[in-house]
Amino acid sequence: MFGDQYDNAQRLTEKGFGRRLETYKFKDQELVDAVEALINDQKLKERLEAAAKRIAADRSKEVACMKIEAVAEKYAKWGWFVFVKF
Repeated sequence: MFGDQYDNAQRLTEKGFGRRLETYKFKDQELVDAVEALINDQKLKERLEAAAKRIAADRSKEVACMKIEAVAEKYAKWGWFVFVKF
């Protein structure tokens, strides 16, 4: 695993959105069983659908872009070097 993949897998497991297998130690059948269990988990499907609706309704990316643009406009008169120093 690279970077934050282990942490992401652990977080998904803790939040009930997936399963984490032992890195490099799991058996083929463990993977098959985990995938089958996740595919057939109706409660998981419902939680994922609810999360998808929350994410789709969230405007956080739009709000973040608006804030970044506001900062850029505010400091545009100073030139590009201001952004490099951040």
